[in-house]
Amino acid sequence: MAGSLGFAGVTQAEVYEIEAEDFAGSFITSFLKYRVNEKTISTTSTGEIKKKGLGKFQSHTATEFNLGGGSCDTGNTDPYVFDQLFFVVRSNVVLTFESGQVFLKAVPLEEDAPAGGGCFYLIADPETQTLAEVPGRFDLVVKYKVVGGTGEFARATGELEATSRGTVLEYNNLGADGYNFFGGVSGTLEGSFCTNCP
Repeated sequence: MAGSLGFAGVTQAEVYEIEAEDFAGSFITSFLKYRVNEKTISTTSTGEIKKKGLGKFQSHTATEFNLGGGSCDTGNTDPYVFDQLFFVVRSNVVLTFESGQVFLKAVPLEEDAPAGGGCFYLIADPETQTLAEVPGRFDLVVKYKVVGGTGEFARATGELEATSRGTVLEYNNLGADGYNFFGGVSGTLEGSFCTNCP
C-alpha cells in the first residue's frame, strides 16, 4: 500500500509501491563493457506505472551475462531445443519518467552469487539442422537496488524485481570474439522505492 510519511523539519518522504507493472522493448549486444573480453546487452523498453501517478517510463539497461551454467532442468525433451542456465554478472538501469529518473543496480542474491539468472533456449530447425529463423528465447529474473535518482526521485532508495521474457531474433557465435544477440523483450517490474526516506 502506497503512502506518505511526514517528518518534522525535513522534506516529506514519498513511498512508491509497484505491483507487477508491464514493460516491453528490445535488446542488442552493446559496445559498453564491464570487463575486458566480455560483452554486455543493452535493452531499451517502455512501460507505465499507474499507481501514485508515476506514469509512463522509458528504461535503458546494460547487463553482462555469464552463459556458462549447464542445463536448466526444465524437463525439456525436444531434441531441437537446447537449454542453458545463465547468470547476471552486473546490471544497471535508468528508469526515466516525466518528473525525473530512478537509478538501479543489480543486487547479488547471496554473497559471491549472481544478481539474477534465467534460462536460455536455442532452437534448431529439424530440417536443416541449423539454428531456426527465430533462433531462441529466454526467461530472466533480476533483483535491483534503487540507488538514487533525479528530479522528484532524488535520493530514492528501495528494491525492485524485473521478470523478463525474450525472443532472440538474431544469435551469432563469433568464436573467440564471443557472441551477439538481438531481439524483443517484455516483462514486469515490481517492488517499492522511497524518496527522502531516512
